[in-house]
Amino acid sequence: MLDGDEDGNFFRFKSEAFDEFDIRTYENTPTIDALIEGIEYCFDPASIEVKDVEPYEYFAVLSLWFIAEYLENLDTKFDLKQLKRIKRSDKKYTAEEVLQFGRKIFQAFEAIAHAEQLRSIMRVEEKYESKIQKILDEKSQISKSASEKMSEEVRREIEEESKKDRREHAIKMAALSKKSRNASMDASLAKWDSDPQLQALSAAKAGAKLSTWLGTQDLEFFEPRTVAEWVSAHKKKAKQPAEFRKYIRSAKLSVRLAYKNARTPGNADRTLG
Repeated sequence: MLDGDEDGNFFRFKSEAFDEFDIRTYENTPTIDALIEGIEYCFDPASIEVKDVEPYEYFAVLSLWFIAEYLENLDTKFDLKQLKRIKRSDKKYTAEEVLQFGRKIFQAFEAIAHAEQLRSIMRVEEKYESKIQKILDEKSQISKSASEKMSEEVRREIEEESKKDRREHAIKMAALSKKSRNASMDASLAKWDSDPQLQALSAAKAGAKLSTWLGTQDLEFFEPRTVAEWVSAHKKKAKQPAEFRKYIRSAKLSVRLAYKNARTPGNADRTLG
């Protein structure tokens, strides 16, 4: 698996060795994995100008780098003749380019997720540093049972803190999702209210047109079926006041007729009888 010279000196791996031993190279290693291994095994913080950088900050910057590349690719492309990037003449992208755009966004999400994980671990370590150090300190003369009890307390507190963070995050995300949904719904229904042509259509057809319209706005997109449900509920709600007034008129008429019949002598006798 090694290439060498006649004297028995080995100077490189054979190509088949990379697959056989899963050797990492720039071709088979994702950027984020390379950064993870680099920080853990061989990175020297003194090699960069910025000082006191936390590990999670490297991955946050990596996420921004991926987003910057994505934005650059939207506006420019590499020209093989000029051997440099040039401004795009239009916004028409090939299927391969769209795939590359999606890959950059995914890499950005992956990097920021790893940064969040490292930051969360750091917060826990900072919060429980004294307790953890007491458990790990070889000079500490605490008993085994006391050590196990302290470990269990720390574990339980970490779990409770994690559950609390997840609940708060879920509540925040739900609120953001609801806010975004309501903005799209309000805009769609306002569009429907102002357009007689949309009002003349069925809820399904109006939903399809409004869903397409949403895709052209700076709003969250929703499928035609969802928008049609909004329109249908909105139409029913708009009919309710009119139907209620109709019901009141009918009830008043019934009361007047009953009163009139009660005042008629023959009808009154039949009523009393």
